[in-house]
Amino acid sequence: MLTIKVELNSAITGKTTTIAKMIIANEGRVFGRPDLSNYWGEATHDGYGNDPGAFEVRGVVESYARSDLPIWALISRMLNNMGYK
Repeated sequence: MLTIKVELNSAITGKTTTIAKMIIANEGRVFGRPDLSNYWGEATHDGYGNDPGAFEVRGVVESYARSDLPIWALISRMLNNMGYK
């Protein structure tokens, strides 16, 4: 499982605040295709009046070529599938 955090580092207070989090988990390989995997993800926006840690957006990425692409491509595809354009 991957955990991705977006942190705000304040130049004024010196405080670091997590303002968004995402988790991406591997559901397993595509049957008959060991080079492909399916993933699910959840994201939240802490610091915007929401319940801290409450996941608000969910998405899936299917048949992802995990060995051929950088991790940022998986994160980008997951964000896109969650509706972030």
